[in-house]
Amino acid sequence: MLNVDPNFMYFVRLHFCEHLYTKTNQRVFYIYINNQTVVPDGADVIAWAGAKDVPIYKDFAIFVPNTTGDAQLWLALHPKDQNNGDAPSEYCDAILNGLEIFKVMFKLTNLIYPRPFHLGDVRI
Repeated sequence: MLNVDPNFMYFVRLHFCEHLYTKTNQRVFYIYINNQTVVPDGADVIAWAGAKDVPIYKDFAIFVPNTTGDAQLWLALHPKDQNNGDAPSEYCDAILNGLEIFKVMFKLTNLIYPRPFHLGDVRI
């Protein structure tokens, strides 16, 4: 859980590199961002990267509204197992090697919440 400013879009980059397993379906897991499944079929790093020890990243965008309790960005990884009604992967585990989160600016305004600043005659 990360505290963030509400009413902004956030760019979330997840970094993966499988160092242990070598075949697809050995480690498959679900990725949730703010309680939304972002990879419905499950994340399989070997399937994405094509081989062991090959780094890969996946990008997602999420809007954080200004409602009670929503000034946070949640990230959760859950193993794909028989308890969620799916065919389980060989190993019940998840992996994440790195995380980047960027606040996205859409207009010529400030990223500091809540006041925009005046740009005057600045041309972009």
